[in-house]
Amino acid sequence: MATIEREKAATIADVARRAGVAKSTASRLLSGARQGTPWAREAVERACDELGYRPDPNAQKLARGQSQNTIGLFTHFLDLGVGTKTLRRVQQLLGERGFSVPLHVTISGIEHQDHLALLQNVCAQRYRAIVGAQAWLLREREWEELAQYGRNGGPVVLYDHTPRLPIACDQVLFDMENGFRAAVAHLAALGHTRIGTFFAPMRHPETSPQLRAFERVLGEFGLKLRPHWLFRGQGHIEHDLEGALAAQTFLDLAPSKRPSAMLIVSDSAAMGFATVLSRSGLQIPRDLSLVGHDDKPIAALCSPPLTTISYPVEAIAARVVELLCERLDGTYNGPPRTEIISGNLVERHSTAAQKG
Repeated sequence: MATIEREKAATIADVARRAGVAKSTASRLLSGARQGTPWAREAVERACDELGYRPDPNAQKLARGQSQNTIGLFTHFLDLGVGTKTLRRVQQLLGERGFSVPLHVTISGIEHQDHLALLQNVCAQRYRAIVGAQAWLLREREWEELAQYGRNGGPVVLYDHTPRLPIACDQVLFDMENGFRAAVAHLAALGHTRIGTFFAPMRHPETSPQLRAFERVLGEFGLKLRPHWLFRGQGHIEHDLEGALAAQTFLDLAPSKRPSAMLIVSDSAAMGFATVLSRSGLQIPRDLSLVGHDDKPIAALCSPPLTTISYPVEAIAARVVELLCERLDGTYNGPPRTEIISGNLVERHSTAAQKG
């Protein structure tokens, strides 16, 4: 059987040899440097065309030291809510300080299969620093990738909404549990003891630290979360659709088995939930008190206006950038810091006293 010989790809050395210049000269000219005579530049460009050579953009980036002005930003999924809004704000604030901030996102989202590949790719880019979101989804091997990057001298700042993350780096954590506490206290004061919840877009909320935090808060008020009051998502990025699906599950329960109040950890999902209930003849808050999460602008405009827990996007993004820049400019070289930022309960008209 005849074999097909693959043509060897041209190298920068081949280009230099064809152009009649030093390898360093060819490399410098291809990196965008303005030095060099016109004939040398023309000879190098002609050699590239003749040999079919295309410069490696990553190699060029490293040769120019561009990575020293680049911050790697990673997350595991993009939503249509405050998660993506916070990522965008972090990018904006770092961009205003002169940094380039490429975003890396896994294909699998909340599933684990691509998380290690994502972290390996981010760390291999030799960015000056790394900022990460949704780090609670990481596992031991991914933590080790980030830890090794840190040991090699790269600053890491993570922000999330869980207890302290298992890595020695600066962290900005949203105190979701404190928001849950304010919501449950509000509902309990209205006489509600049957409080359900829905976390969008998680398919397996029972394994999440957020659910454990919610159950701890219920326990503080002498309440429990019944299994049929925990509504599961399907993994859709559209939170309003997730809420609509959860509402159908709610309606499938016998009226006596339903919770009298719901905490839905997404304003969009809460509004999708309320829309389906309204079409079935139920009214918020007459038949169900409803509390959302994030305090998106639409929460104040829907009918009825949604009681919700605020998510301080600006404060979180600003503190992430401040902690990172203090590391980069040498203002702070001490041990890892953990910043806790809380939201507030914003009371509107989607909750009412429990009937009877």
